[in-house]
Amino acid sequence: MARRSPRPSPRSSPRPRGVVTDQDMAAVVRAALPKARKGDMAAALLIERVWRARDRTVTLDLPAIVDARSVAEAQARVLAAVAGNRIAPRVGRDISAIIENRRRTLESSTRSV
Repeated sequence: MARRSPRPSPRSSPRPRGVVTDQDMAAVVRAALPKARKGDMAAALLIERVWRARDRTVTLDLPAIVDARSVAEAQARVLAAVAGNRIAPRVGRDISAIIENRRRTLESSTRSV
C-alpha cells in the first residue's frame, strides 16, 4: 500500500507578499457591505474582520527609553493599557517588541563603550 505524503499546512507554507493589494481589499469590502447590511452574516463577519485588521495608530504616554528603569516603566504602561482595554493585546505585543528592541540597543551600546 502506497503512503501518501502529507499535504503541507497552509500555515507552514510561505505566503507570497503583494498578492492581495489594498485596492483588492477595498473592492471586497465594497462588494460585501451591501450584503452585510441586508443581513448576510458571512459578509458581516468579513467586514468585521477587515475592520479589526486595519492598521491604526495609538497614542500612549510612554517615558523616554534611556535606561533599564525607563524600559520597565514603559512596559508597565503598555501592560496597563492592554489590561484597561485601551489597546488590543496584539497592539500591546507589538509595542512591547519595539520597547524590547530599544532595550537591546541600549544594552549593546553600553557594552561597546
